[in-house]
Amino acid sequence: SNEQSKMKLRSKSDSKIYIDGLEAIKMIKQKYTIPVIFMTADKSFETISKAMDAGAVDYITKPFMPLSLSEIVRTVLIQM
Repeated sequence: SNEQSKMKLRSKSDSKIYIDGLEAIKMIKQKYTIPVIFMTADKSFETISKAMDAGAVDYITKPFMPLSLSEIVRTVLIQM
């Protein structure tokens, strides 16, 4: 569900802010120059395309095999 795909952030006042994964990528890329790997259960081309447009360097769909994630991380680190 959409609610399950929200990322919970806490501020100093302990208020809760919910953002989706695409917004999280945008926020991370605005502040840091680090690679972001998008993890999602949504296998649609539209979602993956939006993640890549938002700044993700790669993606993996859930459920995934740990070895698959390790290979993606290894590839991203080699490219750095």
